[in-house]
Amino acid sequence: MRLFVYGTLKSRYKNNALLVKLKVRYCGKSTTRGRFCLGFHLYPYLTERCPPYLKGRVVIECYSIRRDKIAAIDRYEDMRIYRQETVKDSSNKKGVVYMMRKRNPTKPIKFKKPIRGKLCF
Repeated sequence: MRLFVYGTLKSRYKNNALLVKLKVRYCGKSTTRGRFCLGFHLYPYLTERCPPYLKGRVVIECYSIRRDKIAAIDRYEDMRIYRQETVKDSSNKKGVVYMMRKRNPTKPIKFKKPIRGKLCF
């Protein structure tokens, strides 16, 4: 299966070590086909619940991962906060991305603004 990552699991961040440990295969960079918002509060997250002017295509890295190894990603992502969602990338390939379950309204949320329609953490 394909795993799309957009935050601290990307290759230039230290948490990418988890993907290296799991021996997943890097497939390349892409963007989401759909438009989402990239938020940040202690950690980056993807959401559809945001003002339309903040939505953009999110820059992602694609990894090929065996289904039996996805549980390790679930533990890392904390499934109380995130949920798996199947989305398509710009080449119309499906992959799993972790999206925010719900926003906590008592905490300040910062959204990145799209640059030329793209969002990148």
